[in-house]
Amino acid sequence: MKKYTPFWVILLTTVIYYLPLILWPDFLLARQNDLLQQFIPTWIYVKNSLFTYHTLPLYNHQIFAGTPLLPDPQFSLFYPLNWVHIIFPIPFSFFLYFFIHSLIAGTGIYLLLSVFKLSYRTRIIGTIIYLYSPYFAAILEAGHPNLFAALSFVPFTYYFTFLIHKNPSPKHISFFALSLAATFFTHTVIFIYLAISSLIIHLFIGFTPTPKKVIKNYFATFISFLITFGLISITLFPQLSWVGSSTRSILLEKPDVYPYWHSIKEFMFALSNPMILAKQLSTETWIPIGIGPIILSFLFFLKQPLRQKLIIALILIPSFLILMNNLSPLHSFLINQNWYKLGRVSTRLFFIPALTVTILSSLAIQRFKLVSSFITPIIILELLFVSWFKLTNPITPPKVYAPKQIVDFLAKERSNEIFRVYCTSRCLSPISTAKTHLETIDGYNTLIQTNFYQHAWQLTGAYWNHYTLAIPPIGTYQYEKPLPDPLSLGEYNVKYLLSTYPLNNSSLKLILEAQSYYLYQNLAFQPRSNTQILLYSPNKIVLKTEKIEGNKLSVSLVYNPDWKAYDSDHKQLSAQQHPNALTQITLIQPTTKVTLIYKPKLFLPATLLSVITLLLCFFFVFSQKFPKQKPKAQ
Repeated sequence: MKKYTPFWVILLTTVIYYLPLILWPDFLLARQNDLLQQFIPTWIYVKNSLFTYHTLPLYNHQIFAGTPLLPDPQFSLFYPLNWVHIIFPIPFSFFLYFFIHSLIAGTGIYLLLSVFKLSYRTRIIGTIIYLYSPYFAAILEAGHPNLFAALSFVPFTYYFTFLIHKNPSPKHISFFALSLAATFFTHTVIFIYLAISSLIIHLFIGFTPTPKKVIKNYFATFISFLITFGLISITLFPQLSWVGSSTRSILLEKPDVYPYWHSIKEFMFALSNPMILAKQLSTETWIPIGIGPIILSFLFFLKQPLRQKLIIALILIPSFLILMNNLSPLHSFLINQNWYKLGRVSTRLFFIPALTVTILSSLAIQRFKLVSSFITPIIILELLFVSWFKLTNPITPPKVYAPKQIVDFLAKERSNEIFRVYCTSRCLSPISTAKTHLETIDGYNTLIQTNFYQHAWQLTGAYWNHYTLAIPPIGTYQYEKPLPDPLSLGEYNVKYLLSTYPLNNSSLKLILEAQSYYLYQNLAFQPRSNTQILLYSPNKIVLKTEKIEGNKLSVSLVYNPDWKAYDSDHKQLSAQQHPNALTQITLIQPTTKVTLIYKPKLFLPATLLSVITLLLCFFFVFSQKFPKQKPKAQ
């Protein structure tokens, strides 16, 4: 029974942590955060596409007139735990998703603490301290499931980093690769930080006075990362192919690294007791370690010999210099580094000091014999209280969306015809549009295709020159009243326009007004293609071309070079980008149909490599060595 006690403790600890969300699910599922704006709508789209077209959607036609889904690091289609959104009803699946990853994090930290030769009871206490981290509460409140998932595998990755050098077996190497790959599939920035930090640990502990041992250790390290590369290839290659065409590159020209700290005092309170500044701290600045763990860690640090102090300092000081962002003495240097600018949020590195303090405070509890002391429950209760405080933050009033009357009208029209909708203030609920299969040219996502981003100025009638997750950006409609261009929108297959203010244009016909929302029909509307559409699915579009005039075939789909066009004889056709950023195909000979297929570069060989690597890992993980049986005596 004692063998399973840690699991039951982790389960009970997690249930207690999630108690406010179990009793009041709206604290998780009804906030106007990224969960509602981005993740829930996208997984509804994935689920609908899977059941409608019986294929895993690699492309998202729901927003931005079409945008890649496969290379988007926010939505890994090949991360197994993401499939809970397909198996279970949404949004309940997201609660389950968070809960499962908390169990993974708890198991990982319990195993990692065993590396430091802590007693059974100390490991249990350290696990509870880690699971009750208020930082996890901030991620839950912000609605960042991918970040939460990535952080849950951090302890596992470090645990197998140490284990490989103790026993470099294929099983340990495979577990390391699987853990590190899981962070890649869930959050690229966390993966990069984790890969670099674990590599440093590999190199440090793998160096011994014995040359043969060093070679053996470093070879195991090389194989570990090689297997990781094989596992992530299925998504890595499409990402590398697309990243240059996405808006992430804008950050290199105009850095926009968050968070901005107002003072050292604010930074120190954010680390120790953020409740004092709760109203002024944003999600990215809510990085509490806790007063108790900080004090214990500091006392343990003081008792260490110089060598250990230097190691701890080398871990924490660089981390804090990055976390401080604009307050950092190295800010002028960091802001000129591409990796720092592309990371965008400096506090993504917080997992390193948070995990370090958890380990140090656990070592302090054992060193100072505090396992049975009254101090330990106080520390745990402090962390739990701060976490619950964050989880139960009052829910801000929901954004006012277009009334149901308008949504129902659009949904009814959409059932008879393919078209897109545009709202000048992103006034259509992303969840409602996903459920009703409406397609828009506005939207919200971390990455946007650069060609669409630039043409959106013409479409929306607004101008901005900064990195943005939303099109149109919030500021353009909060402080201005942009006048969209019906002709350009018509080319983008936009049949209906929504606005919170009147739009005076001869190409717009007012057809419905409800609750200060104006619904216009775009008289400049153009069909999705200049020929009949036989199929319009996430990964495949089939166009009938028997009666087309000329040799130019136009499709109202934002151009992406990974869309390949073929005629009825399976010969590849030339697909080009039209000046309005849409797709145009040149026919070289008469053909009955043209088929567009989304084929990311090197996707098929990358898929094969990942599948073979995964099967190899499974073989190493599940294969067992059977002891040789002694021959029976005659």
